[in-house]
Amino acid sequence: MNKCDVSICMITYNQGKYIKNAIEGVLMQKTNFDFELIIGEDCSSDNTNSICVEYVEKYPDKIRLISYSENQGMIKNFIRVLEESKGRYIAFCEGDDYWIDPFKLQKQFDFLENNSSYGLIYTGVFIQEGEKRTFWEHRDISDCFDELIVENHIPTLSVCCRSSYVYDFLSLFKTRMDKWPFADFPLWLYISSLSLIKYIPDMTGVYRILSGSVSHPNDIHRQISFQRECCRVTFLMKEELIPFKVSKYYKDNEYIFIKKYYSWMVSIGDCKLINKSLSFLFKEKYIMLLFKCILLLSFYKFPTLPIYIVRLKNVLRIA
Repeated sequence: MNKCDVSICMITYNQGKYIKNAIEGVLMQKTNFDFELIIGEDCSSDNTNSICVEYVEKYPDKIRLISYSENQGMIKNFIRVLEESKGRYIAFCEGDDYWIDPFKLQKQFDFLENNSSYGLIYTGVFIQEGEKRTFWEHRDISDCFDELIVENHIPTLSVCCRSSYVYDFLSLFKTRMDKWPFADFPLWLYISSLSLIKYIPDMTGVYRILSGSVSHPNDIHRQISFQRECCRVTFLMKEELIPFKVSKYYKDNEYIFIKKYYSWMVSIGDCKLINKSLSFLFKEKYIMLLFKCILLLSFYKFPTLPIYIVRLKNVLRIA
């Protein structure tokens, strides 16, 4: 397959119940440009692979299937699919999600073609959990790095971005991505640090929440582990892409970032960010949060400290 305008990257594993919807949502796109669908099928134990093969045989000029002799894991599969893409733009749709708007790609393609300062465009989507369907809540923010890092509100299946940013991102982080719990959010952060991001409110797809998936584990220990690793990657992006800044606008966002993530910084033991956080709070005179952060750090360093504080309070009362 020669160069095309848009590559749709789809990773899948044991999603035989859903993969048809995902593929059909791509194939129904009405465009005035060429696009390709690249499916990374990671040695599923169900009928996912056979379904993908059927579609490849039916649409050999539109779909490419990447399969493996042994399971690669989500991140390696994701990287491989991205590296195989040939489009000037890359869109995403994982095998358990699906698109419902036949003009999704055309809208995003037209915008990126006419707005060179934007590196990524995303849309509204529905969330489906069982039989219940709701709206993905979108916050009215500027989509800059400093606000995005506080909370990821960009649904992967809604994104279309410039492939040049994707390839640059891979060249910087590929060797460190093996242990990451995700790669989409770091990619959004990377793009937001270099370009503008556009949101359009059109509802173009459905994001499924599946119990027991990587991002929604059932076991509480796996949930904590997943959150800890998510924070670790978020801190890496914070440290490497946009250091702490000094303007009033960035000050507000640094404060929010520290307030949300400081306890995770401490639990993970990220000394660099802990020191930067405390220095920032001291310099900007956020005394109350500074005091709470130091207290939290003390409790982690000396787990029995709260007991001695209570004892001291009791002694002072008696005196």
